[in-house]
Amino acid sequence: MKPLGLLSQLAAIGLAIAIVSFFVRPTFTDIGELQTEIQKYADERERVTDTNLALDQRVAELESISINNRARLATYMPSLLDEVAVLRDIEIIAQNAGVNYSEIQFNGEHTDDSDESRLADNDDLLVGQEFAVTIDGSYSRLKDFFSMLEQNEYPLQVYTLNVSVLEGGFLTAETTLVTYVTSVESEAE
Repeated sequence: MKPLGLLSQLAAIGLAIAIVSFFVRPTFTDIGELQTEIQKYADERERVTDTNLALDQRVAELESISINNRARLATYMPSLLDEVAVLRDIEIIAQNAGVNYSEIQFNGEHTDDSDESRLADNDDLLVGQEFAVTIDGSYSRLKDFFSMLEQNEYPLQVYTLNVSVLEGGFLTAETTLVTYVTSVESEAE
């Protein structure tokens, strides 16, 4: 019976090797893959949690802005432009500065043809609206006019300015002013 004992021991060893190679090793492989997936899920969940925290901070920042400041921002950077109100404000500024105006008109949407504009990556969502203004007065009165423009409710940018001398030491200034509104595309997003 000794040969049978040796044969049964070899069969048991073979069976053990078969069990390890066909059952235990694939199970360990499956467990390893499952642990890898669990780790990926944990990493993604942490990333999503970080993103949600950042979004919550942004929302908190937005909600911390007072209603008064939101209204002022909507006035300063409106989505629609009231051309008549801007023209009226420019006229009032000219009167308060003591300059004579011969032209104040709305020219429509501003198109910037400068080299800087063409080369720049224009991802901003602002649309310029152009106004032409021609005023006459002394140097100090012209200076007062442009100083008052800076204090206006609209972001009026002096795009072009041509100053020439009139008789009697007076100056005439032909200027193009540009104000900005948020574009329709940014409102839709």
